[in-house]
Amino acid sequence: MPPKVFHRSVQTKGFPWGVLAIWGIGAIALLAVGAFPLLAEPGTVTVRVDPATRAAPVNATFTVNIVADVGTEMNQNGLGAYEFDLVYDKNYLEVISVSDAGKLDDTGRTVNALGPNINNPVGRTAFGAYSYYADTPQIGGPKDTTVVLATVTLRAKRTGVTTLNLENALLTDTQANAWPDGAGRNLNVQGGTVTVLIIVCGDFDGDRKADIAVWRPGNGFWYIRNSGDGTITSQQWGMSTDILVPADYDGDRKTDIAVWRPSNGFWYIRNSGDGTITSQQWGMSTDILVPADYDGDRKT
Repeated sequence: MPPKVFHRSVQTKGFPWGVLAIWGIGAIALLAVGAFPLLAEPGTVTVRVDPATRAAPVNATFTVNIVADVGTEMNQNGLGAYEFDLVYDKNYLEVISVSDAGKLDDTGRTVNALGPNINNPVGRTAFGAYSYYADTPQIGGPKDTTVVLATVTLRAKRTGVTTLNLENALLTDTQANAWPDGAGRNLNVQGGTVTVLIIVCGDFDGDRKADIAVWRPGNGFWYIRNSGDGTITSQQWGMSTDILVPADYDGDRKTDIAVWRPSNGFWYIRNSGDGTITSQQWGMSTDILVPADYDGDRKT
């Protein structure tokens, strides 16, 4: 549920009379000319995660932008302030930092950031920024219909597909008109999806060079860029909960696609030599995997 916005006339030392908008994230103060907000025509703006889909390897850091599609709703007065909560699965992601994108500076007003309040143990980060003028009102602002509000840096912790959701989003223009509010101005939010990949090492084409490869848990596909001729190989093999164990199991000097399934202890190997499938139950879910050539036959 969006935070409530309370408007009242105030006089602050060093500032002209204006409107103080107090938001749920903290002491957000937005000063505007006049004792009451100047209400604009009702409309809708959207706050979203950009890009809507993102892929990253395990333990890697990556960024997403929080973007506002303001259309023509805020072009008259300019964007004055914003806030949002980013909600994520703490098992898959953690937020490293959040920074304001500097778009509020286009109004010529002074900008202060609020937060970030990063709470990775529960998977929630709150952030916002507000602007104000000290003496002379600055009329106008960004004329762009799409505005980058903030940039979030995250780290991928484990493989899988997870979501980034926005909650408690709120925007105001420089005259303290808020989206959403009771005058019919609406605000939509759109989250995003993050797929955490596993980087796979191996010589899959037998040219004695390591090939660039990733495994995508969301669909179980291996994507291999063969160093020998630059071709791309894709093969579906494994489930999102499997552990990857690529190695040369058939002795043809090529890395075989293989996974180990903790739920049943089975090894599932796709032999590159003749394309046959080998399955063998070995190990418990709590075991550590150590495949290697222990008998010197050039096979793992």
